[in-house]
Amino acid sequence: MKPLLIALEGIDGSGITTHARLLAERLRGLGIHAVYEKEPSSGPVGRLIRSALGGQEPLLARSEVLALLFAADRFTHLYGCLYSAAGSCVMGHLSRGAAVVMDRYKYSSIAYQSSRQPGLGAAPRQWVSLVNAYAPPPHILVYIDVPVDVALERIAERSHRELTETREALAAVKEAFEEIVEQLAREPEHCPSGEPVAPWERLLDELAPGLRQRLYPPRACYPLTVARVSGVDSSGKPRSIEEVSRDIMDVVASLVS
Repeated sequence: MKPLLIALEGIDGSGITTHARLLAERLRGLGIHAVYEKEPSSGPVGRLIRSALGGQEPLLARSEVLALLFAADRFTHLYGCLYSAAGSCVMGHLSRGAAVVMDRYKYSSIAYQSSRQPGLGAAPRQWVSLVNAYAPPPHILVYIDVPVDVALERIAERSHRELTETREALAAVKEAFEEIVEQLAREPEHCPSGEPVAPWERLLDELAPGLRQRLYPPRACYPLTVARVSGVDSSGKPRSIEEVSRDIMDVVASLVS
């Protein structure tokens, strides 16, 4: 089994956590070493982010600050165990040939922090991408597409609500996600042996010699697959968890078979 980095993305209320967990379970059912990982992480920066999104730290909830916090959390989540040789991290799992299923990844940062949200501002999209330069592209990107109204109905059932979970904010983020997904489908983010060498390439070569070549062999560009999976049917009615999960598995199956 070749290592795979699989990212599930979408607006809040799109079912990312449910489907990331289900995908990891289904892959394990096929005998694949699959690991579920979530962002923000459970580390110290991740906990600070959750506090900010919950409204406890208003200044930290500003888009410009959140972009930096998410990038810092993502860096330690990706590489932490390569520095300390303790605990686990995404690159550690990948080095052992795992399929890592990410419950959100860097495209959430780009979509959320570059979209204007009431009281939170917006950071330039190019700058948010730049501060995430140490996050490599996934092999598979699945965008779960749900209407804002459906997302808000699901969010209303939760016991708490984050600052970004308003109609205006979600509409702006959904538009950003659609632009990002369309661009990546048209123009992959990374082709090995290209110039200039990406920051994450240099870092992987320094921390784990040989891993980059295993993860991103030449003669392909990454993401290998960019897929949009609809969370609603043609009438706008939410599809069942099983239907959506089956579509996501179909996207992934071609690369794990």
